[in-house]
Amino acid sequence: MTKTPTERAPLVDAARWPLLRVVYPPDYGDGDAFVRSLGAKLHAAVARRAPGRFVVLADLRRVERRPTAGDRKKIAEMLNELADAFAPPVAEALVLRGELMRLIVQGVTFLQGDKRYPRRIFTSPEEAEAWLHERAREAGLDLPRG
Repeated sequence: MTKTPTERAPLVDAARWPLLRVVYPPDYGDGDAFVRSLGAKLHAAVARRAPGRFVVLADLRRVERRPTAGDRKKIAEMLNELADAFAPPVAEALVLRGELMRLIVQGVTFLQGDKRYPRRIFTSPEEAEAWLHERAREAGLDLPRG
């Protein structure tokens, strides 16, 4: 059974570790509360498995509300803090739809400025996961198949 986020909370799923799946909700509501919730969930998922290496599959296809510039900056800062607290991921695949979301995600990536791991944008979760399996294999990680 595929899990989905609640209306305004992200889903962080580590059931197939070292694949960490993050599903963003359609409307994240209050930006500060969303960033705190996302940060806490990511921190908890990674901390339970530290110092393990992992890959991230971020699914943003359901996102309808565009984050403000301030929220994008907060998300980038939170992701940097997480990467500094633990080992950064081996790779991150972002699944989204639409050119506007692509530009927004590229903006967050630019604000984050972290070049320690590859990121790639996809429109298909299957393509994203195949790419992550390849990056994981190159890094000596064994990802379970979905």
